[in-house]
Amino acid sequence: HNAPACYKFLYNPEYLEGLNPAFVDGDVFDIFPGIHLLYTPGHTPGGQSVAVDTAEGRVIICGFCCGEENFDPPADVKAIWPEALVPGLHVNSEDAYESVLRVKKEADYVILLHDEKTFTRGVCPSDKWPKNR
Repeated sequence: HNAPACYKFLYNPEYLEGLNPAFVDGDVFDIFPGIHLLYTPGHTPGGQSVAVDTAEGRVIICGFCCGEENFDPPADVKAIWPEALVPGLHVNSEDAYESVLRVKKEADYVILLHDEKTFTRGVCPSDKWPKNR
Protein backbone atom coordinates (compact mmCIF):
# COMPACT_ATOMS: atom_id res chain seq x y z
CA HIS A 1 0.00 0.00 0.00
CA ASN A 2 1.30 3.46 -0.86
CA ALA A 3 0.50 5.31 2.32
CA PRO A 4 1.16 9.04 2.55
CA ALA A 5 4.55 9.66 4.16
CA CYS A 6 3.00 11.03 7.36
CA TYR A 7 1.08 7.75 7.87
CA LYS A 8 3.66 5.17 6.79
CA PHE A 9 4.35 4.28 10.43
CA LEU A 10 0.77 2.98 10.69
CA TYR A 11 1.23 0.49 7.85
CA ASN A 12 3.16 -2.28 9.52
CA PRO A 13 2.99 -5.58 7.58
CA GLU A 14 3.09 -7.46 10.90
CA TYR A 15 -0.43 -6.17 11.63
CA LEU A 16 -1.74 -8.34 8.80
CA GLU A 17 0.10 -11.54 9.67
CA GLY A 18 -2.28 -14.44 10.06
CA LEU A 19 -5.18 -12.55 8.47
CA ASN A 20 -6.82 -13.56 5.23
CA PRO A 21 -8.37 -10.30 4.03
CA ALA A 22 -10.90 -10.25 1.23
CA PHE A 23 -10.43 -7.29 -1.06
CA VAL A 24 -13.57 -5.91 -2.67
CA ASP A 25 -14.33 -3.31 -5.27
CA GLY A 26 -17.57 -1.37 -5.20
CA ASP A 27 -20.66 -2.31 -3.21
CA VAL A 28 -20.97 -5.70 -1.55
CA PHE A 29 -24.47 -6.66 -0.46
CA ASP A 30 -25.25 -9.10 2.32
CA ILE A 31 -21.76 -9.83 3.60
CA PHE A 32 -23.96 -11.05 6.43
CA PRO A 33 -27.77 -10.92 6.31
CA GLY A 34 -28.73 -7.23 6.36
CA ILE A 35 -25.13 -5.94 6.44
CA HIS A 36 -23.69 -4.30 3.32
CA LEU A 37 -20.50 -2.51 2.28
CA LEU A 38 -21.16 0.68 0.34
CA TYR A 39 -18.59 2.25 -1.94
CA THR A 40 -18.16 5.80 -0.61
CA PRO A 41 -14.92 7.18 -2.07
CA GLY A 42 -13.59 10.69 -1.76
CA HIS A 43 -12.02 10.83 1.69
CA THR A 44 -9.76 7.99 0.55
CA PRO A 45 -9.61 6.08 -2.72
CA GLY A 46 -11.86 3.05 -2.46
CA GLY A 47 -13.53 4.27 0.75
CA GLN A 48 -16.34 2.21 2.19
CA SER A 49 -19.17 2.66 4.64
CA VAL A 50 -21.22 -0.04 6.34
CA ALA A 51 -25.01 -0.23 6.04
CA VAL A 52 -26.99 -2.24 8.57
CA ASP A 53 -30.67 -2.93 7.94
CA THR A 54 -32.62 -2.92 11.21
CA ALA A 55 -36.30 -3.12 12.11
CA GLU A 56 -36.23 0.68 12.63
CA GLY A 57 -34.54 1.40 9.30
CA ARG A 58 -31.15 1.49 7.65
CA VAL A 59 -28.19 2.64 9.75
CA ILE A 60 -25.08 3.69 7.84
CA ILE A 61 -21.75 3.89 9.60
CA CYS A 62 -19.76 6.43 7.59
CA GLY A 63 -16.31 5.31 6.57
CA PHE A 64 -15.23 8.87 5.86
CA CYS A 65 -14.51 11.97 7.95
CA CYS A 66 -17.77 13.82 8.51
CA GLY A 67 -19.93 15.63 11.00
CA GLU A 68 -23.58 16.72 11.15
CA GLU A 69 -22.80 19.86 9.15
CA ASN A 70 -21.85 17.72 6.14
CA PHE A 71 -25.39 16.32 5.98
CA ASP A 72 -27.20 19.45 7.15
CA PRO A 73 -25.05 22.49 6.31
CA PRO A 74 -25.42 25.74 8.29
CA ALA A 75 -27.80 28.29 6.75
CA ASP A 76 -25.03 30.50 5.33
CA VAL A 77 -23.42 27.51 3.60
CA LYS A 78 -26.73 26.23 2.18
CA ALA A 79 -26.76 29.23 -0.16
CA ILE A 80 -23.70 27.71 -1.87
CA TRP A 81 -24.06 23.98 -1.09
CA PRO A 82 -27.78 23.40 -0.46
CA GLU A 83 -27.78 19.60 -0.17
CA ALA A 84 -24.54 18.74 1.58
CA LEU A 85 -21.13 20.04 2.54
CA VAL A 86 -17.98 18.37 1.23
CA PRO A 87 -15.99 16.80 4.08
CA GLY A 88 -12.86 18.81 4.84
CA LEU A 89 -10.31 16.07 4.26
CA HIS A 90 -10.50 14.25 0.96
CA VAL A 91 -8.48 13.03 -2.00
CA ASN A 92 -11.30 13.81 -4.45
CA SER A 93 -13.82 16.52 -3.61
CA GLU A 94 -16.41 15.45 -6.21
CA ASP A 95 -16.37 11.84 -5.01
CA ALA A 96 -16.54 13.01 -1.39
CA TYR A 97 -19.59 15.17 -2.15
CA GLU A 98 -21.33 12.33 -4.00
CA SER A 99 -20.60 9.96 -1.10
CA VAL A 100 -22.26 12.34 1.37
CA LEU A 101 -25.28 12.61 -0.93
CA ARG A 102 -25.46 8.83 -1.26
CA VAL A 103 -25.38 8.24 2.49
CA LYS A 104 -27.89 11.05 3.04
CA LYS A 105 -30.25 9.46 0.49
CA GLU A 106 -29.93 5.84 1.65
CA ALA A 107 -29.70 6.15 5.44
CA ASP A 108 -32.48 6.41 7.97
CA TYR A 109 -29.81 6.96 10.64
CA VAL A 110 -26.18 8.00 10.14
CA ILE A 111 -23.34 7.22 12.52
CA LEU A 112 -20.75 9.94 11.98
CA LEU A 113 -17.14 9.06 12.72
CA HIS A 114 -16.02 12.57 13.58
CA ASP A 115 -18.90 14.00 15.56
CA GLU A 116 -18.70 14.06 19.36
CA LYS A 117 -22.44 13.35 19.68
CA THR A 118 -21.84 9.92 18.15
CA PHE A 119 -20.17 8.80 21.36
CA THR A 120 -22.87 10.05 23.74
CA ARG A 121 -26.06 8.85 22.04
CA GLY A 122 -25.81 5.16 22.91
CA VAL A 123 -27.28 2.40 20.80
CA CYS A 124 -28.38 3.27 17.27
CA PRO A 125 -31.16 3.39 16.30
CA SER A 126 -32.91 4.80 19.35
CA ASP A 127 -34.78 7.95 20.33
CA LYS A 128 -31.41 9.64 21.02
CA TRP A 129 -30.52 9.49 17.32
CA PRO A 130 -32.08 11.95 14.88
CA LYS A 131 -33.93 10.40 11.97
CA ASN A 132 -32.16 11.26 8.72
CA ARG A 133 -35.37 11.46 6.67
